[in-house]
This record gives sequence, structure tokens and C-alpha cells, in this order.
Amino acid sequence: MAVVHILKQKGSDVVTVKPSDMVQSIVDLLARHRIGAVIVVDSQGGIAGIVSLQGTPQFLLQVAAMVGCAVVLFGWLLGGKYGDLQIMLLIGIV
Repeated sequence: MAVVHILKQKGSDVVTVKPSDMVQSIVDLLARHRIGAVIVVDSQGGIAGIVSLQGTPQFLLQVAAMVGCAVVLFGWLLGGKYGDLQIMLLIGIV
């Protein structure tokens, strides 16, 4: 299938956002236009990037893993012999 067939069905409007736009407003925009991605344009009109919902589950999984590791490390530091505020400040936990 050629792109022209998709454009005939979906339309050829290009939806863009600015780098300063909030994520929630972009998600709302994606839902309102029933699209999966938007182009991010800079102040000169050049392409700065693309925001897509494709990677959202992987991103949320990575965030959950990082938060889980931080909670475990923090609990270990508070619960053991290293539960000293000065040590936590030294390594940047607090």
C-alpha cells in the first residue's frame, strides 16, 4: 500500500506541537485527532522531534523499575548499619 492511500483515508493535515507544550495537552491532542504521533517544531519551524504513544508502555515499565530500585536501596540504607543521615547525604539519596 502506498502512503497516498493512507493520506486519502486519514487526511493530510500535519499536527504539530512546541517543545514547551505539556505532555497532558499532547496526549489530549493525540486523542482528539485520533492519531498516534505529532511533530515537535522549534521556534524557526524546523523539526525538533516526534512525540509518539508507541513507546509509552516501555517507558512506564522503565520508570517503575527505577522507582522500585530506588525504594529498595533507600530501605536498605535506612534499615541497616548504613542508616546514617550523613552517609545518605554523602551519596545523594536525601
